[in-house]
Amino acid sequence: MNYLLLGLEIILTFFLLIIFYKINKKDGLYLYIGLISSLLSIVAVGGIDALLFKISIGIPLVVALFLCNNVIIQRYGIDEVKRIIYTFGISYVLTIVILGLGSFVSLYGYTFSGNEIYDYLFGYEFSNFRCIIGSFISIILMILIGSEIYYSFRKSRNVIIISNVVTSFVIFFIESLVFVLISSLGSFTVIELFGMVSVRYIIEIIISILGIIPLYVLVKYIDK
Repeated sequence: MNYLLLGLEIILTFFLLIIFYKINKKDGLYLYIGLISSLLSIVAVGGIDALLFKISIGIPLVVALFLCNNVIIQRYGIDEVKRIIYTFGISYVLTIVILGLGSFVSLYGYTFSGNEIYDYLFGYEFSNFRCIIGSFISIILMILIGSEIYYSFRKSRNVIIISNVVTSFVIFFIESLVFVLISSLGSFTVIELFGMVSVRYIIEIIISILGIIPLYVLVKYIDK
């Protein structure tokens, strides 16, 4: 069931990337970033067991942001990075704030706080806070550093698929390390942390390689 959930997430995020770009090109990509960022803020603390370690169910969304960022840099240049970060940051933080207010809102006698699922995702627990902050910081670094690496490859070899794959090997190690250390350091042993970083990194690389499919569709068909 865990792997099925990840598989459905991957298919959905890839499909939406193609649809958003097909419908509205550049603006569609930014709308996509806003949507994925909001969803990521919701599932940032959710975890599943994979390969003996707990991983975030938001990994496909992280890779989706990576792919979309690369498409924007490829098509419109490195100057778009600031707008990408603003779009991600505003969507992520605004969603957290709106949902967090649910803890204080009562609708017809029902208070969101106290609901088991709601408290698990948005409760004021230190572990939840660490996951949310870890996800936010790791994504910002992924966009900033990944954009520079990707753009360097773009200038030397203007092939979006090759640039994407090569960049992913570097940037996902950084993203995985930062997220796991912020969200889990002190709560797990060194061996467990190493395993969590490794599994997260491997899954992100696999999804990124699978991302060649929507990138190929974008490059070969939609842009024609």
